[in-house]
Amino acid sequence: YYLDLYQREGRLQTAALRFFNVFGPRQDPKGAYAAAVPIFIQQALRHEDITVFGDGEQTRDFIYVKDIVGALTFAASHPAVSGVFNAGYGSQLTINRLAQQLIDAAGSSSRILHGPTRTGDVKHSRASAAKLRAAGWAPQHALEDALAATLEFFKRNFKSGS
Repeated sequence: YYLDLYQREGRLQTAALRFFNVFGPRQDPKGAYAAAVPIFIQQALRHEDITVFGDGEQTRDFIYVKDIVGALTFAASHPAVSGVFNAGYGSQLTINRLAQQLIDAAGSSSRILHGPTRTGDVKHSRASAAKLRAAGWAPQHALEDALAATLEFFKRNFKSGS
């Protein structure tokens, strides 16, 4: 609201970016709001079973942190980027598929187990990033490559039991 007000008054050019499921190296798998990617990677590296809430067919639009940085840099350096924009790949990946990709990439013996559905979880989420793409931004990292880079970071920095 305030950004829009300042912009309409001509006092400040503004852009707001909505991030979708951001992941990448250094993401804390133990935080109160830990995301699926670092948790699944840590469990796969330990060969622990991975618990997926619900049937695992819920989808998310995961985006690499380096692409978020690129979107922010793009928005800050292009005056035509004004308003509210979604920052995501614009694709969907099931949680089951994410878990299996990470298990396979880690060479893990982990199994995927399903727990109860969490109250309030959205079934499907996908960014409509067409507006930001039309302004000239595009992600620079393929999802598979970004997941592999994140996995490699955790392999290099992983300590058993941590």
